[in-house]
Amino acid sequence: MTRARVDTVVHGGLVVTSSTVTPAAIAIKDGRIAAIGEESMMPDAARSIDVGGKYVFPGLIDAHTHIWSEGFGVTTRAAACGGVTTTLIFLRGDANDNIFEVATESKRQAVEQAHVDYGFHVYLFDRASMIEELEGTMKLGIPTFKMFMAYKKRQMKVSNEFMLRAMQTIKRLGATAMVHAENGEMIDVLEDQAIAAGCCGAEHFYPTRPNVAEGEAVNRAIEIATHVGCPLYIVHLSSAEGLARIKAARDAGLPVWTETCPQYLLLTDDDMRKWGPLAKIAPPLRTRQDNEALWTGLERGWIPVLATDHASYPPEAKEVGKKDIFQAAFGAPGVETLVPLAFSEGVVKRGLGPSWLARVLSEGPAKIFQIYPKKGALQPGSDADLVVIDPDKRVLLQAKNLHQGAGYTLFEGREVRGWPVLTMVRGQVLLDNGELKQGPGFGQFLHRPMDGHAPAARTT
Repeated sequence: MTRARVDTVVHGGLVVTSSTVTPAAIAIKDGRIAAIGEESMMPDAARSIDVGGKYVFPGLIDAHTHIWSEGFGVTTRAAACGGVTTTLIFLRGDANDNIFEVATESKRQAVEQAHVDYGFHVYLFDRASMIEELEGTMKLGIPTFKMFMAYKKRQMKVSNEFMLRAMQTIKRLGATAMVHAENGEMIDVLEDQAIAAGCCGAEHFYPTRPNVAEGEAVNRAIEIATHVGCPLYIVHLSSAEGLARIKAARDAGLPVWTETCPQYLLLTDDDMRKWGPLAKIAPPLRTRQDNEALWTGLERGWIPVLATDHASYPPEAKEVGKKDIFQAAFGAPGVETLVPLAFSEGVVKRGLGPSWLARVLSEGPAKIFQIYPKKGALQPGSDADLVVIDPDKRVLLQAKNLHQGAGYTLFEGREVRGWPVLTMVRGQVLLDNGELKQGPGFGQFLHRPMDGHAPAARTT
């Protein structure tokens, strides 16, 4: 009997990179890619997987998830069931919590619960001593820190002074600042005026968070970061105004990156009126014109990452918003529908091509968040993370068939074409035709380095 020289050969598929789609086989040994090439050139293997002409992508990454009401187990299980192989999760302590301790406890919980590989981002609150906690937290492998320019009423907003000081330290340590960019003072005034006028319905939410509130805050964050020389990542971009400022920064060669999300590409304020508090997110759902601007940004590389801002609350946490939209919790589920929506709407309907998907869901986030080429690449030495998508499989999105904790999806009843039918993480099958093959604790923590910012993904 011929002795196997590798563990697995995946063959018969179209291997997708950020620039090519090529018929090829992939050899896997000890959890990493050993070789890519013609099937006839592959070494002997203990196991052979024929993917029957389907697309084989690098592991797909959701760079923006929250676990607030679900915990690591439910969120990462939903990610796995949706074809995601890596998540980057925001850790939310309170203003007085030591962020090193928050991160340490979160790592302890995740190692027992996570179904996919994961890394962390950490919130910063407007407390001067929190800046002193950055370096210790970075030594845990967490070099990305998020600040809010809104949510003063929730004690989450940071001042311009704090943002400047934090960015100075973040830059010195070789980390990256992340910003939720909305003008909080403007929003609070408009919200207070709406409440005073008794305008508390779903239709009154978007007017209190206008496009200019995002555009101004994006510009302010860029100006402060540029003055400091700090790499900057704007989360969940939602408006044409914000995109214009991002484009100008990227055209100038500044270390500024952003993401957008399926909800800002496919839904509008009309859907907010339909779903009510279930669709209360921030920034808000906007207009069809904003949708189209963001699609253009993704196509041309001004927006190098597609993520979800998954924040799954059960419907009862939203119920109060039926009487007063401003009292409902912020957030909506999305991690499980990211991959099929991106493929169906971007690759199939808009003809952006499979390599586009590999750029915005694999290579882009992996490079920006310093896990490339361990993740986000199909090349020898990279983790053997693969996602096989059947481009012809049609699925009707229904909450009853999903695994997210919220029990609903804003994409209920939408038919998608293209579905993840097989995923592998570190050479092990994670998902096979809808059946999850690994349990909680399978996922591994991604320790990201303290060595400055990785180069941005390609922009054209």
